[in-house]
Amino acid sequence: MPTPTIRVIPSKCLGCGTCVATFPEIFELYDDGSGGMVVRIKSDADLSKLTPEDYERIKTICPSMAIEVVDEEEADAQ
Repeated sequence: MPTPTIRVIPSKCLGCGTCVATFPEIFELYDDGSGGMVVRIKSDADLSKLTPEDYERIKTICPSMAIEVVDEEEADAQ
């Protein structure tokens, strides 16, 4: 089974940190340069340890819908 791709859309991110609190091994807050904090995927995040249930949780955890989970094939097509 291919590993899904996780994307953070910075323009939608509120920087609330819900994803960081729930998945600190995957997400981190950083200063976006405009005085606000936004989320990104950690450079050393090991997505291979995530379960299908984790991916489902990640899809719904963000209150501003700034996180997308897409299939590898779908990500390649974009």
